Amino acid sequence: MNIIICMKYSSKYDFNDGCNHINPYDLFAIKSAITLKRQFSCVHITALTMAPKSATGMLKKAISLGCDEAVLVTDKIFGGSDTIATSYILYRALKYIGLPQLVMCGEKSIDGETGFVGIALAHRLNFTCITNVVDIEDIRCKSIILQTEDRKYKNKIEVDFPAVLNFRDTLPSLGAFSFHQQILAKQFDPYILTNNELQISDSLCGFEGARTKVIKVEEKKKKREKKEIDSLVIENIDTGIDYIFNELEKNSLQ
Repeated sequence: MNIIICMKYSSKYDFNDGCNHINPYDLFAIKSAITLKRQFSCVHITALTMAPKSATGMLKKAISLGCDEAVLVTDKIFGGSDTIATSYILYRALKYIGLPQLVMCGEKSIDGETGFVGIALAHRLNFTCITNVVDIEDIRCKSIILQTEDRKYKNKIEVDFPAVLNFRDTLPSLGAFSFHQQILAKQFDPYILTNNELQISDSLCGFEGARTKVIKVEEKKKKREKKEIDSLVIENIDTGIDYIFNELEKNSLQ
């Protein structure tokens, strides 16, 4: 079974964990794929990213973690692509190298926070798209058993191949797969795909093909609820203690 992990190269972030700018949400997808590989010998994992050539180190890290192959989609013309253009470039890259049974990715990147690429890629591929994935339980001949989780519920679902899985959890750190994998990674050079192979029009990628722009990303601040407290004058400690215990007892009965 072929799995392709679409990874985001986060050049502005160094997580100090030796993971060479791998987006933390994508690390969780890698961990899930490697877990499957340990359980099922038929699993073959390819790491894929659209990034500058400086992302080679990130792909070498993916190999050291247990991925079998890595593909770097890179070209000057791709620079400035938004999420819409990026999903199209990745779609063309997947069509070029061969479609897998599963595409895995983090639900969003830590820099853009749009959460759009995985969903858009599934739409372009006409694959089933599953979001909020937190675990993979089993693989069957034509399907996969997943756990998803939202704010209220945990769900166990069976999904037919092919599918795109968007993992919601982050993994801030992930150790090396094995010493053998680390040796392979040092000797490994990713397969390079440029626009010479993909033949994508200028109007569909880069700055010219971009339709959106992330202006600002900020954490939502929670508003504290203001509670009005009636003033109370207590003349001595014993009276105060009795009052507090009485109030606690009242609240416990409500």
